[in-house]
Amino acid sequence: MEPETAPEPGIEATLARLDAIVAQLEQPDTDLEVAMALYAEGVRIARTTGERLKAAELRISELRTSLEDAEPGIDA
Repeated sequence: MEPETAPEPGIEATLARLDAIVAQLEQPDTDLEVAMALYAEGVRIARTTGERLKAAELRISELRTSLEDAEPGIDA
């Protein structure tokens, strides 16, 4: 039996986490090791969120093309 994986957080939740990371990094008393870990997490989140947004843009483009093909004359 495969272990259950937690659902991927939504875009809004990931952007909120990035905001929290930035706020922590801006604190002058943040320990260097903590800052490095936060930075790495932020880079990972930014990369995966960017990939998700690109996939969503591609899907929207495909849907527009499909709609235009099905209904000529409709501006999507």
